[in-house]
Amino acid sequence: SKVRGEGMVFGIECAAARGLDSRQVAIEIVKAAYIGEPGGDGIHLLGPLAGNVIRISPPNVITFDQARSALDLLLRVVERVAISL
Repeated sequence: SKVRGEGMVFGIECAAARGLDSRQVAIEIVKAAYIGEPGGDGIHLLGPLAGNVIRISPPNVITFDQARSALDLLLRVVERVAISL
């Protein structure tokens, strides 16, 4: 997978995994991020764009702590999706 971006907007290009094509992997990550963790918050991701790219566009007023928390949650979501595939 690749990560690329400009300014506050960046994209994560998903790769195929365990019988799913890259678009299906992106869709599973977006769905899991929206649902979030049990009893916790989720993340609203824009995507998948171009079929397999998850676009992340945080607000310009996001604090460092909020960004860190969101990225930590995104990592846990991606790990959970990877395990479930």
